[in-house]
Amino acid sequence: MSLAIRIRTTAPPFRSKGNNYLLQVLQPGVNCAKADSLVKSREKTKAFQDFLASNWNLYALLAQNGGQGEVKNSFGVLSDWFDTLRIEKEQFHLTLPEWITDDVYNQLKAAFLAGNDYTDGAAGFGEKEDKDLVKLRGGFLLHEWRSNLKDASESTGSVKYHAYSGKDHTVTALLLALGAKKTVLGDDIPQYAGTVVNELWKKKDGYYVKFLYLDNSTSPARTITGLLDACPNNEELCPLQTFMDGSNKMSTKDETVNNEK
Repeated sequence: MSLAIRIRTTAPPFRSKGNNYLLQVLQPGVNCAKADSLVKSREKTKAFQDFLASNWNLYALLAQNGGQGEVKNSFGVLSDWFDTLRIEKEQFHLTLPEWITDDVYNQLKAAFLAGNDYTDGAAGFGEKEDKDLVKLRGGFLLHEWRSNLKDASESTGSVKYHAYSGKDHTVTALLLALGAKKTVLGDDIPQYAGTVVNELWKKKDGYYVKFLYLDNSTSPARTITGLLDACPNNEELCPLQTFMDGSNKMSTKDETVNNEK
């Protein structure tokens, strides 16, 4: 059995299990008041506020030239702005407005990469990893995958291939929940068509899982199994039970989850 999540530019399709469930699985943090509260708490820390203030010129530039007047000094503003510009510049190779110089673009990109994983729960700005937030972002998709693996290994599921289509945030959140985001992607976000693949292998002594990552639609798959927190032996194949035991703490289908600190 194989599982795959691939990035697309349009909203993911919702089907079979209900919109609310798939919103949690494929759009991390959507309709989750607790995740929103945890993010706000992280953004209010002095270190993060100082970081936003250090990029005051970007907010001023956007307010002056963006056509929207005054803008909030929030990370969401920088994130949405960079997300739009990156698609135009790096994916579609469009010409950006003259006031968005290379220096402005590079500063905006650096600011985005510095704060993006942090607002999803990763360690940074003097704060430890927020396991609650990481679980609320990526734990729903992880739970879905674990359920599919369990069904296949117990011969209760007949589906041989499960495919999920999401956005870059979907992949980032899953990799964070697996403890492999930094080692697989560094500080960057997935490219368009970036894909996480999970295979279930049956051997004489039992079931094993194998994780692979494709950077884009033309890159070869690279094995990342040994980079997962749940599979620390640095092998291409990880015993299924080892993976299930090690990943259980970051798997959830309940948005009221409350990890121990």
